[in-house]
Amino acid sequence: MKVLVTGGSGFIGTYLISELRNKPDLEVSVFDLNEPKVPGVEWIQEDMLREGAFLACLRGFDVVYHLAAIADVDEALGRPRRVFEVNEIGTLNLLKACVAHEVKRIVLASSVWVYGPNPKQEVTETEPVAPPAHIYTATKIGQENLVHAFNKTYGLPFTILRFDIPYGTGMRPNTVFAAWAKKVLEDEPIVIYGTGNQGRCFLHVSDLARGIASALSPAAKNQIFNLGGPKFVTLNELADLYCELFNAEKRYDMPKSGDFMGVRTCSAKAKNLLGWETKIDLKLGVKEFVKNFAQAK
Repeated sequence: MKVLVTGGSGFIGTYLISELRNKPDLEVSVFDLNEPKVPGVEWIQEDMLREGAFLACLRGFDVVYHLAAIADVDEALGRPRRVFEVNEIGTLNLLKACVAHEVKRIVLASSVWVYGPNPKQEVTETEPVAPPAHIYTATKIGQENLVHAFNKTYGLPFTILRFDIPYGTGMRPNTVFAAWAKKVLEDEPIVIYGTGNQGRCFLHVSDLARGIASALSPAAKNQIFNLGGPKFVTLNELADLYCELFNAEKRYDMPKSGDFMGVRTCSAKAKNLLGWETKIDLKLGVKEFVKNFAQAK
């Protein structure tokens, strides 16, 4: 089976490529402007906004994992046109090429942000998406709608994966895990923006990569899955963990504009249909992450 990963040189994509290459029956390639961090993988250096880029290279691929996107919400706020073009126009270009080359399945990397701030204790995949309160959310809903439309119109099979927030070595430096790691290593207080009651179902990126890889299962065809950690963790709770592990102090600052308060997602469907669940405990994962972060400095 030939598998293409768009955005395969990014944070999540790098872990996914390593996971997929452990499967001997797969031939894996990367579509990305940047060179893959995994050595030896075929690299298609292209821009998905270039007209015809996907049409030129998709022939013969069976499955496309579509991870390429602008995922930095701060960048999305500052460059709304750019995030719309990359996330939605880029996805449209890919879907057209998938239909033309009769790709057997597209697997879309979406986000739990599509649920909006939901007060339910557990949000499953049957929950309707919320009217978007952020340009990033609007583009993720737009991607999902495009995938559904191409399925209904052209019969293109799909799987939609709604990620919660992964952490691990290689993540962006402006993410909370990395920013706080830098603070504790410099003996400075970690900073919580807002009340600290906002949170996520955090999971280690290697666990997420296994979940994404499991979507190759026939059971995932034309299905939507949440992929998140087993517990909703507030920033106050995460900060307490950093303070416990690294003898850090914390302080509070003004909330960031458009910050997502989070949603308590349920990933039971992925466990039941795909046999996936997380393995890495958050406390151990944070300890390992900060250790690796220190060694990389």
